[in-house]
Formats: sequence, C-alpha cells, structure tokens
Amino acid sequence: MYPTLAIEAAAQSDVGRRRSNNEDSFAALPCLGLFMVADGLGGNAAGEVASRMAIEVVKSCFEEDEELEDTWPYGTAPARDRDEVRLVLSVRRANRAIYDASQRQEQTRGMATTFAGVLLGAGMAYIAHVGDTRVYRMRGGKLERLTRDHTLLEELLSEGDGALAALEALNGRADAVTR
Repeated sequence: MYPTLAIEAAAQSDVGRRRSNNEDSFAALPCLGLFMVADGLGGNAAGEVASRMAIEVVKSCFEEDEELEDTWPYGTAPARDRDEVRLVLSVRRANRAIYDASQRQEQTRGMATTFAGVLLGAGMAYIAHVGDTRVYRMRGGKLERLTRDHTLLEELLSEGDGALAALEALNGRADAVTR
C-alpha cells in the first residue's frame, strides 16, 4: 500500500575544533524506525550527560511497550497519530528527566542539549527537534533542510525588515538557542 522507502543511515561524531570534550550523542535504530542526534550545549555544565540522557530516555520510550501517560489521549488516537504523539511525549519525558537530574547535583545544574529525531511510521516520517540540531532529507542527490533552528538568529531572519539592526545590536549572540 505504501511505497517502500530506501533508508540508509550512518552515524559518526567529531569533537570539532573549538572544544576538547565531545558532547554529542546519537542512535540509529532501524528496527524501531528511530534515528536521533543530541548535542549538549557547550558552555553549560554536563552537556554530554544531557545529550546522552535525551537519547537514552527517548530510546527507552520506544523499546518499552508501556503506554506513555500525559494529557493527550494516547490510547484513543489512530495508529499514525500515536506514532507522532509517542515521539513528542518521549521528547517531553527526556526534557523532564534532564531537568530533574540537573536539579539534584551541583555539577549538572544548568545542563542542556539540543535534539533532533526522526521516527519512520507507516507511510510517514515524524520529526521532533529542539534547538539548532537539524534534520535534512537527501533526495535525488540533493540535501533539503526540513527543520528551522530554534535560535535567535533564525527568529530574527524570519522577521525580515529590521532584523539586520537587531543582529548588530546582539554583538555576536544571535546563535543563542531559544527553545
């Protein structure tokens, strides 16, 4: 009924040039149709802990058969909607877990991460992302950006007129994550 998607996945992380500590975490789980990347916020405490927690919490929500409980009527939605809701609720659960953990110990206070995840369902692909970790699609040899960064720069650029003056007033802080 649905066309077969050709999925190729690869994952690798590099510390980059600016930091000595790699704060990235990722998981490619084709058996679950789930692909995720989290990038701990540099300059914040324990970004590597936050990114690892985000991946592990979301992953566990899909590996366990339990229903996610939240305010949405998870069990009453059609199967396609349940996939989308499950992805959103799992990211919310990860956010809560990271926040709670950050409050328990001084060395993790303020830890945070960006997140991008794709869940493949029946004829659908669902995307959840927070921050400036992007999701792209490769089709016909061309990359297409599917997400919009949650940064001050992106918000100002979408405003149009007056954005340049606002950018100049920021003195280089336009890359601040806003969500």
